[in-house]
Amino acid sequence: DLVGNAFVKDAIINNSPIKFLFDQSNYEKRFDDIMQTLGLSEKQANIILSINRMNDSNRPKYKEMALLIGDYTKVYGVEMSKTAYATFTTEKREVEEIADLTLHRYHGNTEAGIKAWARGERFN
Repeated sequence: DLVGNAFVKDAIINNSPIKFLFDQSNYEKRFDDIMQTLGLSEKQANIILSINRMNDSNRPKYKEMALLIGDYTKVYGVEMSKTAYATFTTEKREVEEIADLTLHRYHGNTEAGIKAWARGERFN
């Protein structure tokens, strides 16, 4: 918890000249606290709150992230391969699909299961 954990707040945030922020829409109600903790200006806050709000449908699927270096704030689109996405997904349905492939088709070989899922293979 960025705001509620004193260790994170004092030891990490205050001593980090470079910060990366991802979609903060889940924290909009508490964003004033985040804004104060990070020492963000209104302009920076507006930039950060715009993350993933107007993604370009002409690009391959991507997520946005904000890079903060001092007063400099810029939003970048980060594209991830399907294999990398599958490796780190926490979506329950996707995790279960990958686990089923891994166990039933690839005899416990997680790497093979992930690659197969990324290619669109599913275990039914």
